[in-house]
Amino acid sequence: VADDPEQPFVEVLEAYDESKEIQVFRLNLINGDSIIYPAVPSITSTPTLTINQLMERVITLAMQGRISRYSKAS
Repeated sequence: VADDPEQPFVEVLEAYDESKEIQVFRLNLINGDSIIYPAVPSITSTPTLTINQLMERVITLAMQGRISRYSKAS
């Protein structure tokens, strides 16, 4: 992700990274289904620097259980 400390998700991810606890993430698909990921998230503390590119930080999800897919309610 672009290195933008003003984005609200940055503070949340940094807190998750420090806690090292399992969190639950949901990916909503375009067809209305959802995929649930139990994972320990981390975010790099120092952005990568590349000439003529945005500074970036890497978010990693270390999976900690079974990934589940749920179909949208009919």
